[in-house]
Amino acid sequence: MRTLVIVPRMYTRREFAELCSEVPEDFEARTREFWGYVRERLKALGGRVRWVYRDGVTEPGEKGLNMLKAADPENFAVVDGLLERGAELQVVEDGLLLAEVKAWMDMLAQRPTAAVQELLEASLRDRLDHIATEIERALKDDEVGVLFVDPGLDVDSPNDARVIRMYPFHPKDYLVSSLAKRRAGAQAKG
Repeated sequence: MRTLVIVPRMYTRREFAELCSEVPEDFEARTREFWGYVRERLKALGGRVRWVYRDGVTEPGEKGLNMLKAADPENFAVVDGLLERGAELQVVEDGLLLAEVKAWMDMLAQRPTAAVQELLEASLRDRLDHIATEIERALKDDEVGVLFVDPGLDVDSPNDARVIRMYPFHPKDYLVSSLAKRRAGAQAKG
């Protein structure tokens, strides 16, 4: 049986600031806690991880690793540890689909209409279907793959795969909690 470990990756500081406009004081500590937990749990798999998948990486090999290192150094460090133990980075993103989703998101931010929302949702479905298809194609019987994915995305896993979700806390819950605390603080002041 093939195994897919899904890690809803911790937001980077930049991503968090874009979503919440203010990064909480405990962000660095929570980030260390998150990635430390994931790193230790993945070590328990030893050298059994065959494939590493990461949303947002559209290039194979060294280019893809450099892309990841620039975008998310903490996630890169965990991925690099897996690669040192024999895993391979497998590209699951289609650059054109990713660019299309980003373009619709930008358009929605400028002109929030129902039509743009529908087009964004259709584009996002195509992107997620592509990721799922690439994992389905690459992950063979008795192999272990690890998918690091934006916590707001829900990628379908292969039907015959054992799925393990790995995280000490869900990054999206941390974001929602931070937003709620920020709103409560603003209401108390105003």
